[in-house]
Amino acid sequence: MSARSSRRLMPVLVVGLALVLVVAIAAVISRPETATGEPVGNSVPVALTAQGLPRDTSIGVILSLGSAQGSEWKDAAQGAAVAAHRLAAGGSPVILETRDDRGTSQGARDAVAELAAQKVAGIVLATSGEHVPAALQAAQEAGIPVLLPYYSGELSGFDTAYSLTPGPQPVSAAMKSALGEAGHVMLIDLGGPAPEGINPAERRAPAAGDDLNTLAVEVSKLAAPQRGEPVDAVLITGPATRQAAMVHALQQRNISLPLVLGPAATSPGFESALHEAGGSASSRLLSVGTGAVDAAALRPGDEGRAMSGFLAAVRVMAEDPQVMNLTGDQPFAKVAPVAEAHSHDAVIALVHAAAHAKSGEPGAVAGQLDKLSLQAGHGIAGGDLDLGRDADQAQAVVLHLASQDLGLRPAPSGARIPARWFAGPAGN
Repeated sequence: MSARSSRRLMPVLVVGLALVLVVAIAAVISRPETATGEPVGNSVPVALTAQGLPRDTSIGVILSLGSAQGSEWKDAAQGAAVAAHRLAAGGSPVILETRDDRGTSQGARDAVAELAAQKVAGIVLATSGEHVPAALQAAQEAGIPVLLPYYSGELSGFDTAYSLTPGPQPVSAAMKSALGEAGHVMLIDLGGPAPEGINPAERRAPAAGDDLNTLAVEVSKLAAPQRGEPVDAVLITGPATRQAAMVHALQQRNISLPLVLGPAATSPGFESALHEAGGSASSRLLSVGTGAVDAAALRPGDEGRAMSGFLAAVRVMAEDPQVMNLTGDQPFAKVAPVAEAHSHDAVIALVHAAAHAKSGEPGAVAGQLDKLSLQAGHGIAGGDLDLGRDADQAQAVVLHLASQDLGLRPAPSGARIPARWFAGPAGN
């Protein structure tokens, strides 16, 4: 059987700049058969209630810590802690069991085994990379459903694995859109997989130890206007830190071509690595992903209020020095600038399934996921979520990086404000 992978649709929505921190108002998570996506009201919903959720329901969260493969997502994954905090505030506490997979296949299998022993209802696999299939195989053998907030690879053969991000085909389509009318594209493959259906005129695949500055010099020569067919856009794929290093090398050469980056560039790890290398956010930097970005809270609508509710919860948590991150080794305030909505929504979805099943048993939870369809009124922050939807119907959008502070998150104490991705049409 082929896997059913859910992909988040682009949110069409969002709200004004003001965030009203109203913790007392709960958005009730309804059963799937009664879910209508009713408006969440005029106030920002911070507390969430999951009616029917069994006591002591636990959910596993797998991270890749340190500098391991997949670690670019470890801070984004702190959105899972936001979901747990909101549910506790609404009287529906859920236990999060966090494990480190060390970015390896064996570490992934070990993490799943530990979570199976803890009898978790489901797993939020908040990482990406070549080790992910090992975790999925172990979870399938253990009968545990898995939601993947950051993995855009194939899920064929994993029947209870669901991705909350666009898959390879939507990602490739969005990359084509980002490239626009570029006719002589250069692909820099730093570890792939390369997007489907894009035939670059030039292709380079530097090894891990190769000098990227030398490659940047070559790109500048290939982009020289006096050439017969100069390179007019660069497409970069691979891990976040290598993409950041390549972008910095190109910026050092003052190359002003559009740079279209793979989905890993939307992670906090990319932006942090680019800053540490001395690179900068630029309107020439584009990537692809969902529209579940902070700026979604600036447009009117119920789902806009839902994103505002998520950001309001982030602010509430950051203001309390007693609230810690998922691993309990630093205050949540340290990760508040980058905790994001996909990992939050993965927890909400598993909780919703457990509440409908009235069971924290993974088989019962898995049985509800195919019919799970959530809208803003159910507490999710990143747009409509239909776990039974065919992945081919999902959408990815073009994203632009800019160092603009929207004022929607707490300002880091003594630290810089990270650059943000914004959804928008290619060519803007």
